[in-house]
Amino acid sequence: MGLPKKGTRTISVHETTYKWVVSPDSGYMWLIVEQKNTQGQRLIAGFKYHNTYVHDEAGNWRCFVQQRSISPSLVKSVILLALKRGWKPTQRGLGAFSFWADEEFPITQLSISPGIPLQEIAWEIVSELRYDISMDANWRYRLFHASIKQRFDIPFENEYGLKFAAFLDGWTENGFWVIGIESINFPHIVMYTTNGVL
Repeated sequence: MGLPKKGTRTISVHETTYKWVVSPDSGYMWLIVEQKNTQGQRLIAGFKYHNTYVHDEAGNWRCFVQQRSISPSLVKSVILLALKRGWKPTQRGLGAFSFWADEEFPITQLSISPGIPLQEIAWEIVSELRYDISMDANWRYRLFHASIKQRFDIPFENEYGLKFAAFLDGWTENGFWVIGIESINFPHIVMYTTNGVL
């Protein structure tokens, strides 16, 4: 299946023409690229929005600016990197060539960047909570005796008013418990950890 016609653009890189489109999905942007007039391997590169947030008149957080943009120059850089890493845009029958490109191409911070990068802060807190919750005996007991996917609010005070939850996500094949920690404000921000059977 080819790329959709709506929103698809073309770019020439080293005398080869590619089609590309950006698809938003659950808090991320996915750059999808194919070589024009072929049915070869598709390239998929992931990016964060890098949104900043400010308080509105009611005191709620609202998105102020999206700092990540997918420009033709960025698309060209992604294509060149993917080719270097082994992407085969003319070869049929291969699964998509996918990689996380956000750190490979850091955004240029705005000289005056109003707002707070709440999603990045939420990622950092989830990462810390993942360790803290998995090591806490009371939390482990509560989660290991809960229904799968049952959410428990984590009382974590922070200056941004962000809220978090912990849940049991099931078990690995070798019997380890899988614990999930998620941001309630940004449900796509979730991390997992495992613990041995108690």
